Amino acid sequence: IYSLFPGGQGFSTSADKLHLEIAIEKLQRLISVSEEQSGLIVVSVLMEDPNLAASITNYIADYVKEFISIEQEKEAIKQKEFIYNQMVSAKSDLSASELKLTNFFKKHPLALGNPDLQLQQGRLVREIEENQAVYITLRQQYEIAKIEAEEDKLFINILDLGDVAVKKSKPKRSLIVLSSLTLGFMFSIVLIFYREKFKLTF
Repeated sequence: IYSLFPGGQGFSTSADKLHLEIAIEKLQRLISVSEEQSGLIVVSVLMEDPNLAASITNYIADYVKEFISIEQEKEAIKQKEFIYNQMVSAKSDLSASELKLTNFFKKHPLALGNPDLQLQQGRLVREIEENQAVYITLRQQYEIAKIEAEEDKLFINILDLGDVAVKKSKPKRSLIVLSSLTLGFMFSIVLIFYREKFKLTF
């Protein structure tokens, strides 16, 4: 019937990929992750083999720690490069403003008696001061970014390693037995009721 409809036969895939997908789905059902309000992340793994469960838990913790460390390092390098580009641009603006003031003094060596020239000179000086302040700030931020890019920071801390469980958590054998007894008792009552009501012989 599937072959009668377009795309009904699905798509072909390798057996390895199919088995891997099934394994991933089963593993996802066995792993639970919960985050508390304090930021504490708890990873639980349910496996028939307690040693395997502990190994998977520790692997997840190490992987997450390494992944966050790598991503933070990339972000620090990216931030450093951005500040460096801004610093180069600010230095170019500062050099350009200094060149303007130099050319102004060369063109007007005696500007003290002219109010218009004094106003223009004051604007050029303020422009240099502003560009200089921006450059100094970016230079300081760049040095901080360089330190942060080279510094090893602990962004995530593993409080407890995964340990081998000493008791089974699932399945709850006592609950299974109790549920079986309760269902068996209820089924027996229903069976006796119908037997008496309809006079069935068993």
